[in-house]
Amino acid sequence: MIQIEYLPIVLTGVGIIASILYYASVLRNQSKTRQAQLLMQLYAHMREDKFNTQYTELSKYEWKDFDDYIAQVREDYDFRALMNYVCSFFEGVGVLVYRNLIDPRLVDDLMSSYIFITWEKVGPYVKEIRVRYNRPELWEYFEYLYEEIMKIYVQEHGHRFSPTYSS
Repeated sequence: MIQIEYLPIVLTGVGIIASILYYASVLRNQSKTRQAQLLMQLYAHMREDKFNTQYTELSKYEWKDFDDYIAQVREDYDFRALMNYVCSFFEGVGVLVYRNLIDPRLVDDLMSSYIFITWEKVGPYVKEIRVRYNRPELWEYFEYLYEEIMKIYVQEHGHRFSPTYSS
């Protein structure tokens, strides 16, 4: 049995432990709230007319092969701007996922098909640019994002994403 003179010490200890647990739960909730707010800001940007216009325009481009792709990048300023605008957005989301600032499952829930369709369209050419032009960092976090979101998709659906239409 606890002696009465130890009761204030025990109660103080219990109070400190309770305070620490409460503070930890508050911090955890704040972190989740900040992640959700950040993701919704990104999602709002993705839903804006400019992004959707750029994304749609990019989806209209077709290439016969790598040389045709490179020719368009070099000669067509609009194409280059579309690529940079759309892919840079996903590059930024990829950095946030890589740094654990956004839960990849939240990204999967809101924008996975955009990520899959865009990377599958441009990814093979990006990989070739990295090799031919010694640019190993080119949209590396976009590729990371694609791979991470694909892992989640496969876990949930049992197969890789496959668009029902060709872009």
